Amino acid sequence: MTVDWQIGGWQMSGWQAVPWIAALYAAMSVAAFAAIGRDKAAARRGERRIAEIHLHLLSVGGGWAGTWLACRVFRHKTQKRAFRRMFRLAAAANCAALAGLLYLLA
Repeated sequence: MTVDWQIGGWQMSGWQAVPWIAALYAAMSVAAFAAIGRDKAAARRGERRIAEIHLHLLSVGGGWAGTWLACRVFRHKTQKRAFRRMFRLAAAANCAALAGLLYLLA
């Protein structure tokens, strides 16, 4: 079973969608990395922070790699157990969805 995709005026089938999926993951990871960095900067200055739910939505949307890297680079959210637990759930949910999508594309 293959899935046909239609993005704008382009129609793709099967594995032709993989570069688009990779681009989405890259964009979401860059956005998540920037959001974590911005949240860390706001925390240092005592300013308004980015809500954790927004950071988790970036992760579940495909940006979990950027979130993971940013947490290590900025040393941010590494001690907060609830954030780490929710991050793992978001990353697992995204990986499961990706696996299902790749199965459909095969």
